[in-house]
Amino acid sequence: MCYVQIAIAAVGIMMQMKASADQEAARRDKATFDAQIAKNNSKILNRQADDAEEKGKDDRYLARLKADVARERMQAELAGQRFDVTFGTNIDLLAEMNEFGERDANAIKESADQTAFALRARAANFAAQGTFEGALASGASPGDAALSTGVSGATSVASKWYPDIASEFSSTSTSSAPASGADTSLLATS
Repeated sequence: MCYVQIAIAAVGIMMQMKASADQEAARRDKATFDAQIAKNNSKILNRQADDAEEKGKDDRYLARLKADVARERMQAELAGQRFDVTFGTNIDLLAEMNEFGERDANAIKESADQTAFALRARAANFAAQGTFEGALASGASPGDAALSTGVSGATSVASKWYPDIASEFSSTSTSSAPASGADTSLLATS
């Protein structure tokens, strides 16, 4: 191999090393960016979960308040019509109104809790994704990628520059003695 070919090969290897380092740096930067997005999504979802729980508490309070107002209005109407609201069917009716109001309030709270749970589960998934992307980013090494490419390229050039040495290594690495019936004309003689 002549010196011009060696120089061209060396320049090609350096360009490949630079491209490999740039590609690994871009991979690292993307992983860092994706990690930040995932962590921010996790924070937002946790805030939404907190808001859902607060809204559930507020809506539950309002449902109880509405039930109390409806029960008191019915009690006043029954009393205005001169019904005794301290025993019998009338008191049972007021107790049922209380029970239905409490059921509604509990259903509202349960729904809010389920929404908050789902949001927190999604937030945990985003947090895990952020941790994973952060690990990818911290493991990315543009220098190692460039070095690996350089060694690969140098090995390729060396195998063309010294073909006798390459064939000697390949023949001695598989077996020290030729197999019976094998062509031994390619083996270097000592």
